[in-house]
Amino acid sequence: MMGSNSELEGLCRFLNKIQTGFCLTGFSIAPSRRYAADLVSLDVLISAMRQSELFEELLVDGSFVTGKAAPNDIDIIAVLGTEANFERELTMFEYSLLSGSLLRRRFGFDVLLARRHSSLYTA
Repeated sequence: MMGSNSELEGLCRFLNKIQTGFCLTGFSIAPSRRYAADLVSLDVLISAMRQSELFEELLVDGSFVTGKAAPNDIDIIAVLGTEANFERELTMFEYSLLSGSLLRRRFGFDVLLARRHSSLYTA
């Protein structure tokens, strides 16, 4: 468990903030620094994906959303928006959110990009 009630309340407020519009459930409350760093990275990624307007949904999985005392990974399915135009030239900001290797390097997460109702999405 976290060290104090204020730390726990702060984490709950943070989870509620990033949960809006995305499917984030089942989080464990673990005291590790990596877990806290992953939460911050996840918040940065969510903010960037919202700003880009390329994505309509973000599904978070991996041990991060289990009851494990020391979760060690975050797996993400980023659902591309149906209105997103990939025929045009992408900005570097947009490209950095569509490249699995760049996302892995920057955030440390495994991210799978999928269109809604595609075989990747329904698998």
